[in-house]
Amino acid sequence: MTYVVAEACIRCKYTDCVDVCPTDAFREGPNFLVIDPDECIDCTLCVAECPVEAIYAEDDVPADQRDFIALNAELAGQWKPIVERKPGLPDADDWAKAKDKRGELDLAGSASWPVRASNIGVAPLSIATSTFSQGVSTMNQHAQVHVAPDQVYPFDARGIAKRFRHAAIFGALDALHAGETMHFVNDHDPLPLLDQLQTRYGDAVSIEYKQRGPDGIVIDFVKR
Repeated sequence: MTYVVAEACIRCKYTDCVDVCPTDAFREGPNFLVIDPDECIDCTLCVAECPVEAIYAEDDVPADQRDFIALNAELAGQWKPIVERKPGLPDADDWAKAKDKRGELDLAGSASWPVRASNIGVAPLSIATSTFSQGVSTMNQHAQVHVAPDQVYPFDARGIAKRFRHAAIFGALDALHAGETMHFVNDHDPLPLLDQLQTRYGDAVSIEYKQRGPDGIVIDFVKR
């Protein structure tokens, strides 16, 4: 079992937790920290140090934040280690009281890649107006919502950089209205993702395999 940084950290990034980590398992993004699951030794020391109580044991992550488990693992492979405490963000104390901060998560922080979590995925307007590099730009070609008259919207995950796929998929499903379908195409069977979707959406999203074989996976996700 590993520990996970969840939503409360966004736009705060207090680093009290970093000082007590014996394995330097924390990784730093522009406005968020994550824990590398390969480095975490489950010591629990960081939990009590977080002023906004953003750190959970993997098994204790709230149901509506289970996607942060995969997000920590993915971003840990992209962001650099942080090994010393530093001041929180300038407006951290204000954001510490805020809720529903997912849309504020800055996934890169580069001037050439000004992407926030709310812009990743299949959502009205954001896909039409956002251009991403290194494979994420192909979302504009493959993953579109609210463009098909029959309320079935294509989402080809193969054109999205792997480290952003889960965030894109959750964004797509959040954007769908009741009765609409996301026609999902992937190069492998996303069983761990389906477990996360079941935890997050329950009966609100139905899952129906349309194709399941060596040539690829096609699944219809229907928003109820």
